Amino acid sequence: MPQERTEDPPQRANAPDVQRLVDRTLAAYAGRHKQWGDAARQDAVESVRRMGRWHLVRTGCRVPLYDLYFLSLRRAGDQLARGFINEAALPVADALARSPAQLMLAGKGCIAPFDLPRESVDLVVKQGLFEADLAFVMRFEQEVIERLEWLYAAQLRRHLAETITRITDAWAALG
Repeated sequence: MPQERTEDPPQRANAPDVQRLVDRTLAAYAGRHKQWGDAARQDAVESVRRMGRWHLVRTGCRVPLYDLYFLSLRRAGDQLARGFINEAALPVADALARSPAQLMLAGKGCIAPFDLPRESVDLVVKQGLFEADLAFVMRFEQEVIERLEWLYAAQLRRHLAETITRITDAWAALG
């Protein structure tokens, strides 16, 4: 009896190193955070030094981090997510035997809008009635730094990481 010949399924290309691309995207985002965060901190500190003591005691200094930092970093995150899709789609498409356009379309559909209320992003810091000017400026700067780190780590970076996870999960579902 002749032996039946079975065809082997086509071999898929080696899986691309997507984690390296993810790490590079998140590292680029950290670099943008450092640039925008340092600029926002410096602007805030320079502004608070020009304000009158009684205004700082009664009203405080409002730091518009939503405008100075959040909007720019949010846009940068969306831009980096799109860059990740464009860079990773071709090697992943080869590995999955799909068209790159199909992966790009699926990936871009995973980029969800993200926003926070302005009042939860902006910061208002008041000077204590008997607080020395230098002590206030140092405390003010520390509070601005802490808010920027919270915005980046707990909100913006987390959103970008979740977006990339949604993209890779969508691509895996196509495979």
